[in-house]
Amino acid sequence: MKQLDPDLFYEFYSAWRDAPSKHAKGEMMRKASSTFGLSEDAIRRRFEKYKTGSDLSIVSGEKKGKRKSNLNPERMDLRENEAKIIAEIVYSNLSGKNPIPLSMEIAIRKARNSGQIHLPWTISTANRWLNRLGLGRHEMRTAEASRTWKEPYSNSTHMVDASVANRYYLNPRGKIERRAFLDDKDEETAMFKDGLIKVWIYVLVDVYSKAFFMRAYGGKPLTPGAKHRGENSVDYLDFFKRAWLPKDDRRIPFEGIPEFLYCDEGSGLKAVRTALSRLGIVMRTHTPGRPQAKGPVERRIGLFKNIVEPAIDGKRFADLDEFNELLRLYTIHENQIRGTFDLWHSGTKIKPVQRITEQNFYEATVAFDSRVVNNYGCIEYRNHSYGVALDLVGQKITLFKDREGNLVAEDRLGNLYICNPDGARSVSQGTGFETQSADNWKKSDRMRLRESIREGAKKQRKISTIEDLYPESELENLRYFPANAIPVETSATIAPAEFLDTETAWSYIERRLLAYRSEMPEQLVGAIQQRLESSISLRGSISNQEVYDLLNILNNIDFEIKDKKESAE
Repeated sequence: MKQLDPDLFYEFYSAWRDAPSKHAKGEMMRKASSTFGLSEDAIRRRFEKYKTGSDLSIVSGEKKGKRKSNLNPERMDLRENEAKIIAEIVYSNLSGKNPIPLSMEIAIRKARNSGQIHLPWTISTANRWLNRLGLGRHEMRTAEASRTWKEPYSNSTHMVDASVANRYYLNPRGKIERRAFLDDKDEETAMFKDGLIKVWIYVLVDVYSKAFFMRAYGGKPLTPGAKHRGENSVDYLDFFKRAWLPKDDRRIPFEGIPEFLYCDEGSGLKAVRTALSRLGIVMRTHTPGRPQAKGPVERRIGLFKNIVEPAIDGKRFADLDEFNELLRLYTIHENQIRGTFDLWHSGTKIKPVQRITEQNFYEATVAFDSRVVNNYGCIEYRNHSYGVALDLVGQKITLFKDREGNLVAEDRLGNLYICNPDGARSVSQGTGFETQSADNWKKSDRMRLRESIREGAKKQRKISTIEDLYPESELENLRYFPANAIPVETSATIAPAEFLDTETAWSYIERRLLAYRSEMPEQLVGAIQQRLESSISLRGSISNQEVYDLLNILNNIDFEIKDKKESAE
């Protein structure tokens, strides 16, 4: 549709509408046609369309008109609800590292067989509705807009991570070796060949001020059979101790424990979770595979590896201590120049930091005791029975004491329980079999959830049918034409008790003789045919004994087959 000037179009339309006569209307129509370069019929159609209530921007061609749906509002709502159900089934298996949505065909089939949809759906219709609702596969995979980290004061949240240095390695003697690149394409092969050990850079960032602390670690693997040292709990605890305790170098004012520690789910960090919880630090982890969730610390690691390491490429270090001296100077310089230490210090005026001592850190990192919960939900600790929980029977737990001196148990999922010194529950006849110490043995949320799931499982077992998996409705219209086939003949062995016609008898005789009637002498064939027909006329059938007699006679007759005789001639 040709686009027209809306204002000019409206002027012509108003003049045409208010024209006093047909002649005046026609004259105005011709002027509009000449001005816009359209035929009078085209101008008339647009005038009539605008007169019936169409939008001016659509009539003038400024916007495209949308085709009105044939569905009534109730039908549209039903379509939309069923489209949402189909979308839920399509994306119902989005789990794992590389999730793949269900195909639309399978999703529609599951929804229809389970009775969740009733309208007719095709794959194209479902895809069109999902795209209209913003539920297409591209939209579902589109990442949500990122958010920036912001905390109200210093040491509210710290972020921590570790990464391997790009250009520096430890040799077997503990000396630093610089490698801009490894000679072999396979890094592991090259490191094994030269006996090199990776150097890990540990970085911690305060979210409020972006002040950071970093240190390098390296050495032989701590776990028997491991190839590399990697991120481990020993290095993390030493790093946290150096980062959070007051520094001898007063040019680094950064100290104190955070309220929250944000990190990934590395095994080294998981191992120190209990020690950090004893210090009063809450550890929060981000979703696996999303390092951008802790952007400040990732940015600081990237700056060092991509900018600082290449800048000091010519610098050689004797050992790891000398390399850490560089990191200390880099930490002081960057934080002072960028003003992050000043910002961190001003944030401590909003809320004072929690200063710890080396003794506090030692008490938090002492060895833990482990016990197995017995059948009464209790553990034995220092000749005393402590109640733990109702749903941990047979599980191994870790024990430690919190700041108040309470004995705390941690299960394998990381849940914490304050142990009850009253011990196991008990009942007696004197109390009417009422459970004693019941107030200290509340059902956990997991227990209540399991009970509700068991009840729901009973309902699902009752309503579940084979029809949900393999519905008979899908097999109602199945039809198949007969397959092309040829009969298979085998050599005759035992004759039936009687033959009802001569053809059946001849077929048996031919199969036994391995010769056809056309290959036998005509007189012999005629005699046998006459004998068989006489049996049919006398008794209505041919007995198997008569056929055996004829076979015995034919076996003793030496006759030549016609084909052989003709070929001989």
